[in-house]
Amino acid sequence: MKTLRESKTYTIIRALILVLSIGASFVFSSSCTDPGLLNADQNFSKSGLQTIFVDTFSVITSTVLVDSIPTANTNNILLGSYKDDFLGTVNSSTYFQIGYFSNFLPVPTSIYDSIGLILHYNKYSYGDTTKLLTLNFYELTQTIKQRFIPPYVSKDKISALNPISSIYNTSSVPFNSTPIASITTDYHPHRDSIYVQFPGALGKKWFDIARADTSSHFKDVVFFINNYFKGIHIETPVGTDASIAGFNVSKAKLKIYYRRLNGDALVNASFTFPLVNAFNQFNKISADRSTTVVPLLKDYVQVPSTQTGNISFVQSGIGIYTKIEFPTLKSVLKNKTNVIVDAVLEVQLVQNSNSSFTAPPAALSLYGTDESNILLGGISSGSGTITGGIIYDREYNLSNRYLFSLTNYINGQIKTDAPTILPIALISNRISTEVNRLVIGNRFHPTNKIKLKIYYSQYGTNQ
Repeated sequence: MKTLRESKTYTIIRALILVLSIGASFVFSSSCTDPGLLNADQNFSKSGLQTIFVDTFSVITSTVLVDSIPTANTNNILLGSYKDDFLGTVNSSTYFQIGYFSNFLPVPTSIYDSIGLILHYNKYSYGDTTKLLTLNFYELTQTIKQRFIPPYVSKDKISALNPISSIYNTSSVPFNSTPIASITTDYHPHRDSIYVQFPGALGKKWFDIARADTSSHFKDVVFFINNYFKGIHIETPVGTDASIAGFNVSKAKLKIYYRRLNGDALVNASFTFPLVNAFNQFNKISADRSTTVVPLLKDYVQVPSTQTGNISFVQSGIGIYTKIEFPTLKSVLKNKTNVIVDAVLEVQLVQNSNSSFTAPPAALSLYGTDESNILLGGISSGSGTITGGIIYDREYNLSNRYLFSLTNYINGQIKTDAPTILPIALISNRISTEVNRLVIGNRFHPTNKIKLKIYYSQYGTNQ
């Protein structure tokens, strides 16, 4: 049998639902100084039902750098370098292996012509693509290997982003110091591809071996990688201020061009060495922040936004996220007479912090974290991790923002025994495949403040 208190609580909650269903009859105040008190209909006067809107809860923000993020097996080659006004110079290089899916056995009468690498754009770019940059191509001296998380660390906290095995933005593989080839170009990300001629001697050597092959050298791709060509590394000189472009892994290929007899005539022919072992292709992404507001940003050490000009950052590729804490929220709302109706986190972009060359992330995701600052897992909305797409202020371009519904999350956190609500990590949902960055104003920022907006109902007896 329900107690009187339980019965009254149940009645009040039903009444609350009814009040909200006819919400067109009421207007919620959004003033920060006026709490927006909404008295219930006189039918509920005995319960003293009130709906309150507050957007002045303390929201504490910091910038955090994770130790590494996986960049392998993303079907995305990132190449180039650009200088960011807030986070320094960002550089991305790539590593991959080539092989073949069919035998390369040209007939003895075939004549070698040339060899070249083809990279197809995937239409992604960041930075000023009109600026020239140099790409250097190197031959690897060791094979690419995945890094496995050993079983003995299973009890330690491991970032939710990291799979059991991968290769990371901080990884590298040894390569010859002398480039195979170099080109200076500007990017055209909405065109088809770029072509880079490789040394004729390299292609001629492979061609002659294949043409006279008697020991299956070009029938076994593993043998080819281990004994003839371990892979390719491509990089831009560090410090270049231009752009970073994306290329399609599935279309990257090295081609040998030659001529063969067709009757009495020589006709053009080619053999393709595509990128193979896509799970071993990865991008090394680094940054020089020595002249920025976060010059000494260290792995998992949070830097309060009050120390960085009242702003914090999110950056893909590098692994920078904004940590969000609500230190007073639980103590205010844990009262059993408070019922949260709606909770929305509003994250505003700092005005003029992005340009046509440096778009902010298209969407952000919310992860849980704690004092370790390790990403513990996505915060669920019931159907997956909570995400928010960017909402542009098309008229004035002053309040571009992301919105996140935190109603279920906060209600769930209030029920726990922890003294405060578990902090939130705000990351790009393309953290492994882009280098986009975001500048966020904290609660003291003069124009673009981060806010937690909560509607909650408060009830109590008026007897």
